[in-house]
Amino acid sequence: MKRRIKSLLFLTIAILIITINASADLGIEDRVQSYLIGDFDSGRVLESYNIDKPLQAASVSKLMTYLVVKDAVKEGKLNLNDRVTVTLEIEAVGGSSLNLLEGEVLTVDELLAGLMVVSGNDAAYALAVKTAGSEKAFTDLMNAKAQELELKSSKFYNSSGLQEGANQNTMSTEDIFKLSRHIIEKYPEVLEYSKIKILNMPKRNFTGESTIPLVGEIPGVDGLKTGFTEEAGYCLVSTIDARKSPQSGEFRLITIVMGTADISERSELSKFLINYGLENYGMRTIIDDKAPYSEVTINSAVNPRVPLYPTESYRILTPKAKRYVYKSEINDGLKAPISVGEKVGTMTLSSEGEDIITVDLIVKHDVEQANLFTRIIRAIENTFRTIATMIRQ
Repeated sequence: MKRRIKSLLFLTIAILIITINASADLGIEDRVQSYLIGDFDSGRVLESYNIDKPLQAASVSKLMTYLVVKDAVKEGKLNLNDRVTVTLEIEAVGGSSLNLLEGEVLTVDELLAGLMVVSGNDAAYALAVKTAGSEKAFTDLMNAKAQELELKSSKFYNSSGLQEGANQNTMSTEDIFKLSRHIIEKYPEVLEYSKIKILNMPKRNFTGESTIPLVGEIPGVDGLKTGFTEEAGYCLVSTIDARKSPQSGEFRLITIVMGTADISERSELSKFLINYGLENYGMRTIIDDKAPYSEVTINSAVNPRVPLYPTESYRILTPKAKRYVYKSEINDGLKAPISVGEKVGTMTLSSEGEDIITVDLIVKHDVEQANLFTRIIRAIENTFRTIATMIRQ
């Protein structure tokens, strides 16, 4: 049996701003179709609005195109140096463009740069045909990959995100977050494209500006992808390495805005989400395995007051104002001797009435048994204390 020791263990982490939760109203809900702030490392959604609804993804779809091509390269089915000859069908693809012309020959690597830097729809189509033989076969790969990643609200009809009649690529904002996180984790070199402000291809007399905003404007922002069609509105997936920001946090955020009215609003709201995340969230060691979180009196021990330590640390990105409570359960009948590392109880971390994690409590030093005389004296003292307490009651 165990007894609950509740008193004196309500240790709180008090950091004074405001308490935040993932359903907070940030005041921009009427200016977007959806938004999200997410923690890259844990995959936790920190702040969000309307993230489950499938939305027109526009060129944000190219993130999946990039992933499928990179996976094919990793699996040896494709090589970055493979040459692709531009066909009339590729040249005819509309919208944002790498200005590919029939008969030109580019490498897969060059087409990936055109895909990610200038968001070339023609580059997407060329990569799709090279990878799978046809765009239809490629979109089958895109949808299969979406199922593999459990992107439950994603459906792809082409590699670029262009609308085709009644058909259009759709993704939920939550799916976009999962996909972006997966790509950065698996292929971190994707962030290298964001460093390219102007894509120059001198041999084909092409110069194109990057479509990725905020890079260089906000310290630490290093990606990732834009999207736009008349129906989808203006969309942007951004990511920031907070270690390179003035706030200097040890985390990476991914922010998403979907369906803003224009480019300037897209940038404005993306900046807002980034700054909100940096200002209101921070990495915290909520449980430290090097610090005692409880103490128990063991009368049979040489030193009766025995500190107890958690077996593991717990460090998370959390609202700076969030308060945590620690509650321990100590095993009944503890007696010396107790060996180093022996489990003597558990500690539960909770916040706002919800249990978050439970870890074992151990001793970090041998608890040696006191000699017989000391134990007898302590037993007598405890008996008198108990009697005195009963008299006072």
